[in-house]
Amino acid sequence: MLGLIGETNNQGGRAIAHFLNFEVSKKMTKTFDKKDVYSWSNCEEARQYIGKFGYFSDCCFDDLNDWSHGELTQIYPFNDIDEIFSFNDRSSFDDRYKYGLFLPAEKVKEVREAKKYRPFKNCKELCQHIHVTGEDLYAGLTLNIRNKADKRVRQVLITEIRLDEPLIGLGTWLFDLEKLFEAYEWQDEDNGDWKPFGVEE
Repeated sequence: MLGLIGETNNQGGRAIAHFLNFEVSKKMTKTFDKKDVYSWSNCEEARQYIGKFGYFSDCCFDDLNDWSHGELTQIYPFNDIDEIFSFNDRSSFDDRYKYGLFLPAEKVKEVREAKKYRPFKNCKELCQHIHVTGEDLYAGLTLNIRNKADKRVRQVLITEIRLDEPLIGLGTWLFDLEKLFEAYEWQDEDNGDWKPFGVEE
């Protein structure tokens, strides 16, 4: 069993970490509701979007990167179901590009990408990211943890920390950090937020 342990990050390290987290938080992804996609069955309703930009495809892909993007120039309701909506490619000014589906650009929403985490590699890394009431972790402190499955909260005693190993003692159990990451979250006492036992990838 170890006593006082862990490394305190210097101010520069914290500043860099904060900047990187800010950059990650700005990442956005585009999404849409499939009910907003026009096809042969309701193509006449899409005439309001002629002259406006949108996305074109013959298949309702989830990823908008698989759609073509351009200005809706004409609608051909009596064409083949795969050649109803046409758009200019803005380089040839030719409306030969015809597709069966059209999604107005204004119906596309941008959402923040979910942050991705990985388990702590070892307890040394864990101690650099988890603090209790502003203190570095050491055996004898208590930590609130929550089971991801049933949301049950437990206050556990930190009984052992193996700095260079992926093992930590919580209560009467010795946890592998990967298993701990999969099954539990810890509570940040500064703001009450529940956080993963891991770091952003």
